[in-house]
Amino acid sequence: MNVPLQITMAADHPPDPSTSSRRSTTASPKAKLPAPFLSKTYDLLEEEEEREENCSGGGRIVSWNTEGNGFVVWSPAEFSEHMLPRYFKHNNFSSFIRQLNTYGKVELHDL
Repeated sequence: MNVPLQITMAADHPPDPSTSSRRSTTASPKAKLPAPFLSKTYDLLEEEEEREENCSGGGRIVSWNTEGNGFVVWSPAEFSEHMLPRYFKHNNFSSFIRQLNTYGKVELHDL
């Protein structure tokens, strides 16, 4: 089944600031960098958003949600087949969600 899913962090489990996906422009040697998984996920979302802005055709695969606190996987099958292998060493959507859960409670919502 290829149902769109909205993925957000649970309100009662705020993300750890040391694993934030925001990148510091004034990083010092002691500054904590975001975990590679979070950086790759952020880059994946930003790349897809840029692609959508530059293309008039084609369906969306993944995008930020309207609140900006999560993202929507519009096509989990295409996300797994095309997006995950470009950034990760697998194409398993369940593994991707499991990895997200290591950074806080993730909520999945069918749209």
